[in-house]
Amino acid sequence: GTSPGDSPFWQQWTTDVIRIERFGADDAVVDAGAFKFLLTVPGAAAVRLFRVARGVVAPAAADFVPVEEDGAAVVMVAAGVFEVTLASVGADLVGTADVLECAAGNGGGFCDTSPVRAECTENVGAAPTCRCRAENGYADTPPATA
Repeated sequence: GTSPGDSPFWQQWTTDVIRIERFGADDAVVDAGAFKFLLTVPGAAAVRLFRVARGVVAPAAADFVPVEEDGAAVVMVAAGVFEVTLASVGADLVGTADVLECAAGNGGGFCDTSPVRAECTENVGAAPTCRCRAENGYADTPPATA
């Protein structure tokens, strides 16, 4: 797919699939324990990593789990460079970025294109939230009823 579940709210994948394999002194696989690394995604202002359990060949939307749900952190440390801290390894990772709908004409087809009339608030991986600007004299118009 091109994004988690081919959602219109995520950009296409911005990283290759990342697999971290860690071994102990006895050559046994060690998945438990924190792991930190730097990830470079040229030109990216933000990156969202998803994990997919190892062995899943054709992942469905539900198979893409944000790494933050496992206690991970992804922090930008320089332009296009992110420090990733995982609670454990043992899954494949892939990165993308949220589509910033509000940056395109105040939400494009989601909100009124005028920031004077409507305020657009981003929601990660979802449609933006739109609010009429009552302070500027605008109010929501209820839908017409038949």
